[in-house]
Amino acid sequence: MLLLGLVAVLGIKEYQWLSYRAGDIVDGFRQAKAPELKELSATPNWDAVAFLPERGLINPLLVDVSQDGLADILVLDRQGKLTAINGDTGAPLYIVNLPSASSKAFAATPWLEDQALVAINHSTVSLYNHLGEKRWDARTILPELVFAPLLNDVNADGFPDVIASSQEQGLVALDGQYGGRKLWSVNFKEPQGFGAKVLQLQPSVNASSSFLMAGEQGELKAIDIVSGRPVDRWTTNLGPILIAAPTLSRGDQSIVAVYTQEQKLIGLDAVTGNLLWQVAVNDLVTATPLSLRLNTDPQQDILILTQSGDMLAYDGLRGELLWRQSTGLPLQSPPALIDLNDDSIRDIVIAQSSGSVAAFDGLSGQQLAELVVSENEPLVFTPLLAENTADGKVDVIVLSQAGKLHSMSTPVAVPRGTTLWTHDTGSNFHGE
Repeated sequence: MLLLGLVAVLGIKEYQWLSYRAGDIVDGFRQAKAPELKELSATPNWDAVAFLPERGLINPLLVDVSQDGLADILVLDRQGKLTAINGDTGAPLYIVNLPSASSKAFAATPWLEDQALVAINHSTVSLYNHLGEKRWDARTILPELVFAPLLNDVNADGFPDVIASSQEQGLVALDGQYGGRKLWSVNFKEPQGFGAKVLQLQPSVNASSSFLMAGEQGELKAIDIVSGRPVDRWTTNLGPILIAAPTLSRGDQSIVAVYTQEQKLIGLDAVTGNLLWQVAVNDLVTATPLSLRLNTDPQQDILILTQSGDMLAYDGLRGELLWRQSTGLPLQSPPALIDLNDDSIRDIVIAQSSGSVAAFDGLSGQQLAELVVSENEPLVFTPLLAENTADGKVDVIVLSQAGKLHSMSTPVAVPRGTTLWTHDTGSNFHGE
């Protein structure tokens, strides 16, 4: 067990890590041996930055605002206050008041050399650049766009377009380059249980992937992202409402995994929509299922986090349980993913209501590390992994329930070829 304890040295906080010893390589994968208790320190990069939790804080995002190749931090609250924090120093870069934002309507993605930022106020979509300067507003006919917007190059013009989603009436795609003009819209007969999610159902060199969305009765459809038309051969009814967005497992077979109100995890053939497997979870999930490799075969597996504090890993091809790990605490946010022990399998980093950040081995589910940030500050947002300083080491950024933003430098080297702070804008979750 890899444990991180909090100590004070000369009045400066340091966080003690114990690290796993790398094992032998078997079938191309490094096997973990028993932990070697080697102590390493991790220190705060800067004093915690305080925000007002009563304003309704939204999970922060990483964007290179200062254009120095290092990750800066954007914090938005539901009243529309956007604050950019320099990731290296913790100093504010700017503060902008946007239209009041819904709890999920915030997304960032690279905009060529620039950055694109989307905020939603009821039925209006607004696009900003990385400095908080407005590019355009577009008022839609869809009421209450409550789900996270998607950023995807729908019309293949080299600019990300915006797809906004209404719970009651449907989807609309807006041109990102030309003022938010409507590209297409889709109407729903039943309310959605979650916002639309972009999944690449078939190999493609252009934007012809597909949307998946669900109606209230559990009908799951594929929508062509270019035209907005349903894919006729791909519609399936799964019964009760689907309450978490689907994820795509790639490998020997492309499989769509989705969680239902009956607390089941279901695997569907991504090409036909046919049922392949289903398992009873018997617990409420707290985030969209994630797809990543959790064993040594080439198929991506499925990870879910539950309200009771369990992490469950399922084989993506067969739906079999690979491992189950109980944290003992409710899991309230999606994890971050990174290979910490050099075994070619990404590990799972979660924020805990106890005030700590914990890391778990992706291959076995065993705990690798725990970093106590503050015993009096429950952590309810996804931890961010970045390189805030140009030292080649992983930094951990967390926002507490009390509104304090912490950034800590760890001794863990950034994995080769890894960009830690890119986003899966289709889900707003890290690492998928």
